[in-house]
Amino acid sequence: MKKRYSLVEFNREFIMMVNTVSDAVILFDKEKRITLWNKSAELLTGYDSEEVLGKIITDIVDSFTTLDTKENLSKKVSEILSGLSEENPRIHLKGAIYKKDRTEILLSASLSSGEINEEWYAIIIARDITEQIKNAHEMQKLYDIVQSSNDAIVGVDLNQKITSWNPSAEAIYGYKESEVIGKNLAMIVPENWLNTISLEIEKVKSGKSLKQFEIERITKSGKKFTILLSFSPIYNEFNLVTGVSIIGRDISSEKEMMMTMVRYISEAAMRLKNPTELVLLNLSNIIQAIKEDSVNKEDLILNISIQMKNMEQIIHNLRELNQAIIGSYEEIPDEYVKYFEH
Repeated sequence: MKKRYSLVEFNREFIMMVNTVSDAVILFDKEKRITLWNKSAELLTGYDSEEVLGKIITDIVDSFTTLDTKENLSKKVSEILSGLSEENPRIHLKGAIYKKDRTEILLSASLSSGEINEEWYAIIIARDITEQIKNAHEMQKLYDIVQSSNDAIVGVDLNQKITSWNPSAEAIYGYKESEVIGKNLAMIVPENWLNTISLEIEKVKSGKSLKQFEIERITKSGKKFTILLSFSPIYNEFNLVTGVSIIGRDISSEKEMMMTMVRYISEAAMRLKNPTELVLLNLSNIIQAIKEDSVNKEDLILNISIQMKNMEQIIHNLRELNQAIIGSYEEIPDEYVKYFEH
């Protein structure tokens, strides 16, 4: 025979127990009236137990809407109460609810039924998952950024084992994720750079700033490229450093463009220095002759015409160099091309 507790015993033993748990515990009778509202429920919703005891669920938490089916909590409680049996049906759901101050929070709730003193009750056990959901969304956003980045982003633990590998890392280094996860960082760092990179990773533990390194690498297929590496610490939920994020940007195109620009400037300087100096010298002589009135009109016109021809040749040489640099570098940015073409 089941033991029947007196109301005093029930209040003393059961309420004392539920007030010690961190989750909100709410009890409803068959009329959907609230019969128990523990301390965690007060903290979670902002309503004191005196404000809610004896009230129907719809008076307090009918604003609760599940995230999946969009059904409110009252309907779910009714389902539990209408299906009371010794099988103890249980429903798990997540949803949004407004606190007393109208602040919206997200809850994870478990609805079930239980028999107390030969009476059946609906029981809700709930917890606030607002921060958990928010963090999950932030992590998803961060993941999406990493996955869509044009830079190679490689995660390594403090033992220099590769723990993450984004699509751009695969495109730049030539290795698939399955080929590198769990492997040592040496797989993508040249041997002569390993000690230097290792020292930088050690600095992460002490919170020191990290340097950037420009490294010559060879892809899996044998193609040479130049990559700029930068480092940043990876923290866990306890704000402890658990690894390092190595961001690599392929700067081969930038390097090639820079070399092309250097060649262009060097050649332009060589080809233009003497002709330009000669034109300046001749123009100075013409000006001096005019001042001294020692040149006749015909000679003046002839000399100026010669200098104009020289200037035309200099401009022609510049245009040839412009076309040469554009033709030698197919991926030159448009903002540079417009300067070369005019």
